[in-house]
Amino acid sequence: MRFPDFQTPDGRIQLHCCDAGELLASLDDGAVDIVVTSPPYNTLPADTRAYGFRRRSGGDRWLAKVADEGYDDQLPEPLYQHWLAMIVAELRRVSKGLAWVNHKLRFREGCGLHPLRFLPEPVWSEVIWDRRGSLAMNCARFAPSHEYLIGFGRPHWWDDSCNTLLSVWQIAPERGCLEHPCPFPIEIPRRLIAASCPPGGVVLDPFMGRGTTALACLELGRRFIGCDRSAEYFACARQNVVNAA
Repeated sequence: MRFPDFQTPDGRIQLHCCDAGELLASLDDGAVDIVVTSPPYNTLPADTRAYGFRRRSGGDRWLAKVADEGYDDQLPEPLYQHWLAMIVAELRRVSKGLAWVNHKLRFREGCGLHPLRFLPEPVWSEVIWDRRGSLAMNCARFAPSHEYLIGFGRPHWWDDSCNTLLSVWQIAPERGCLEHPCPFPIEIPRRLIAASCPPGGVVLDPFMGRGTTALACLELGRRFIGCDRSAEYFACARQNVVNAA
């Protein structure tokens, strides 16, 4: 595996500033216990304001950052689907157990694209994340307020006490975050890790953003390997880990 750009003194948390594909290629088969990640959705059009980012706290600041640095979450849809299918296949290869992927139903030319239509890996579990609200109240359909947490593969370890969490989770998204436009609520990785990663096990997040999955690992006594291609997100994740360690 490539040498981490940052790690805690005990080596439990390892952060890389690189592309997800680069990190995955450096990992052996079964190198980690589980994956918990939220890859790009390929949903950001050229006119980002049409998606309501201006209504977020700090939205204009984030839009300025997009204008300055660029943002590649707008690939041609067939290319995006092919790329994500390859990534998920790699996540399964490097994981002993489940590869949890957060995604959602997206619409192109009026047609809904469910992630399982183009991710052909076996599914062990599906959780519906009820976000308790929506930013798309004028979309001429029931306003979307949910996303999916899909567990690909098979668990090699499972805590049956977590079964009572059921398969619909009402968890509000993070609000007022200036570091990231759509941060992952820590309760999501906390639950997935507690249920499917053995104590002391290793969790991978190759799209770590501000390091939320790493922080959940610190809380739960698991090890973590993660990366982000953005130097700014990497620096944010590193500082968050330092503050929490």
